[in-house]
Amino acid sequence: MSAGRLETRLERLRALRDADAATRVAALRRALRDPSNYLAAKAAELAAACGDGALVPDLLEVYDAYFGEDAAQRDPQVWAKEAIARALRALGHRDPAAFVRGLHHVQLEPVWGKLVDAAPNLRCVCAQALVDTDLSTAAALRELLPHVVDAFAVVRVEVINAIAQIGGEEAALLLRLKALCGDPNAEVIGACFAAVVEHEPSAATAFIQPFLAAHAEDVAVEAAGALVLSRDPDALDAVRAFLHSELSRDAREAVVTVCAGSPQPAVTELLLEIVAGTDAGLAERAVRALAQSRFRQQARERARAAVERSRNVTLRTVYADVFEPDA
Repeated sequence: MSAGRLETRLERLRALRDADAATRVAALRRALRDPSNYLAAKAAELAAACGDGALVPDLLEVYDAYFGEDAAQRDPQVWAKEAIARALRALGHRDPAAFVRGLHHVQLEPVWGKLVDAAPNLRCVCAQALVDTDLSTAAALRELLPHVVDAFAVVRVEVINAIAQIGGEEAALLLRLKALCGDPNAEVIGACFAAVVEHEPSAATAFIQPFLAAHAEDVAVEAAGALVLSRDPDALDAVRAFLHSELSRDAREAVVTVCAGSPQPAVTELLLEIVAGTDAGLAERAVRALAQSRFRQQARERARAAVERSRNVTLRTVYADVFEPDA
């Protein structure tokens, strides 16, 4: 199909937003079965956006047809399957079968002389969708568990987030185990830390704090970032001590930046200490974090005073930019 012809058909599809429901549903039924997987994907997106639940059986039928030995030829880049999975979730489909199938799907496609899996985003969508299905907790965890070691970090993160949404003691133990076993990507471990803070607030600091001394600095930074978001006063004390340890500049800046999201008023004291410190670059980060925090108004005058005492012209400019942009 030529680019011009495809664009014309896409324009017709977009125009269906203003059509009556019966006309739209009939047209979308045809578009879902179009030979172009891209057009089918756009039809699925529109069905979800318009809340056309009557199309769920059609979505399931077309979704099923896109699997098989010829999946890479019929649905290159997994556009249709991913869009249909998103649509099914948006339309409240609670039967887990379609999402379980997508969660375990790997689709190898030729890219620059080698085969590359094109389905990680589909697995991400289906991992999140499983949480809202009728699958039991144990069954959902059983399906998700193999993907905490998925080849793609983005899938591992989404699977961990899905496990966290399921909640419960079994999920919490799996998240702890994954953190302890480690991962090549620190962000994956960070997702475990964040989930532990959310679901086990009273026990999170004791579990996460030892990771601040981890050999891998990126894991330690993820641990500090999770502790910053805790409501446990001991967590913020641990972060303060971490910032006084031997760290690279990038690590310090990352932790100071994430301090903006802390729910604890005491984070203001920590950031003001940094503003008053000798590291001008880190002080700038701290001023920006104060301006972005939920304690912005309470910190405004104290931050101004600390900046004035520093006699740092650049720091004064930063303060004016973030606290008084309209002055």
